[in-house]
Amino acid sequence: PVARAQFVAAVDGLRAPGMLGVKEGIRFIQRDYGADFGRVTGGRAGRYWPTASLLALATERGITPATVKDAFDQVIPTKPPKVAQPVVVRSLKVKGQGDPVAMPVSVLGPDLARITAEVEAANAFAAEHQVQGCLPPRWQRLFLASRQLHGRWYAAGSEGVYQRMSKEQRAAITINGEPVAEVDIHASQLSIAHGLLGLTLPDGDLYEIAGLPRSVVKQWIVATLGLGKPVRRWAAKTLRKSPEIAAHDPRDVGRRIVAKYPFLAAPAEALRGPLGLDQLAHLGTPQKLLTHRLAAVEADALTGVMMVLRPPMGNVLALPVHDGLIVPESALRSIRGDFDVAFGHFAKVRVRLKVTQQGRTCSL
Repeated sequence: PVARAQFVAAVDGLRAPGMLGVKEGIRFIQRDYGADFGRVTGGRAGRYWPTASLLALATERGITPATVKDAFDQVIPTKPPKVAQPVVVRSLKVKGQGDPVAMPVSVLGPDLARITAEVEAANAFAAEHQVQGCLPPRWQRLFLASRQLHGRWYAAGSEGVYQRMSKEQRAAITINGEPVAEVDIHASQLSIAHGLLGLTLPDGDLYEIAGLPRSVVKQWIVATLGLGKPVRRWAAKTLRKSPEIAAHDPRDVGRRIVAKYPFLAAPAEALRGPLGLDQLAHLGTPQKLLTHRLAAVEADALTGVMMVLRPPMGNVLALPVHDGLIVPESALRSIRGDFDVAFGHFAKVRVRLKVTQQGRTCSL
């Protein structure tokens, strides 16, 4: 990370001899909410890329795509980021209408004050602890058009944010000098769906289907819950990331998975009652809202675990990672019960937990 003045100087110096391509950023009005809430502006960040001459110069100096990361030290800021908005609300994405835009937080209704206080309390509690190996964590919660949709915790900042690190990098984090453990929920949204439908979780790995690679099963289930209906063709993005999936017909994969999990034949319809999707019909179809409601249940349950760990009931700082928590190793003695209480309340399920600590992974 460098200051803006140094960055601009470097960009100007590289543009002049044609070593850097640039597309300037722009700002524009995305939505006007009237006199009460004002306008929401959006934009596109400036883009920069090396030209052939800069790449040739780098190669002469021994810097190639394979070695470029070694040429930079990872500098993790120690100053906590500022959180201007503890709670953020964005619109749901609508096909053909560009990126989601900011919405007034007042759409959260009477829950806004409580949620804001919870986030501010979490940030104040984090300030009392020494977290090393990442940017000191501070958070905001993001909702999509409603209190009932999404609601996940996002760590603020741009450099050294733990949520953007690999699991291996996060393993080096310490909280008050103590090594951490990462507690992940196995098949989180699939488990929540079972609980809300009153179904018993099958034994073993929930992504294990005889005759199918685990990665294919997981991809199909995750994509199906995201779409709210069975996947009939693999998305181009999925194929780019995991080209081996192309060898498996998603329709055949789906038939075999639905034999084990019949509700996945029409997941949005099966869960519309337990998740209250009909009460959100003004925001979209059950298929469109399903994954966001499941994320909201997951986020509420994780929030519950975080709050139990904090005073007055505890003194443990937990760092949320969407489908799990990073905690000091000493917290593992009691955290199983905390997950049982929170997920039992919000999702009616006893989720399975996977713990990664010091390079080892086990069940909890």
